Amino acid sequence: AKDIQVNVRAIDPGEAFGLSVVLNRDNCSMTAICDEAATIFVINGNALRNLMEEDHSMGYLFMRHTSKVLHKRWLMRTEQFVKTLKSHPDISALEVM
Repeated sequence: AKDIQVNVRAIDPGEAFGLSVVLNRDNCSMTAICDEAATIFVINGNALRNLMEEDHSMGYLFMRHTSKVLHKRWLMRTEQFVKTLKSHPDISALEVM
């Protein structure tokens, strides 16, 4: 089997990635690669979830914003995925079983 890499999304300065830790996941589900120098701030997922449990108002606002970000990214990824299926040379070369 051949691994196929697909660029799903570019992150603009100031944007967050790795939001899956907010959803009680221990690991990030994607890999990020920087093509220029960057400063990355790491937030412990357990500590963040505990903070949101302690301050429900802050937790609600954080999750409301996070849900908007995730929804926007889900729509963009779906569109990108469909485009990739239609045009990626490695995928089009696969035999249909």
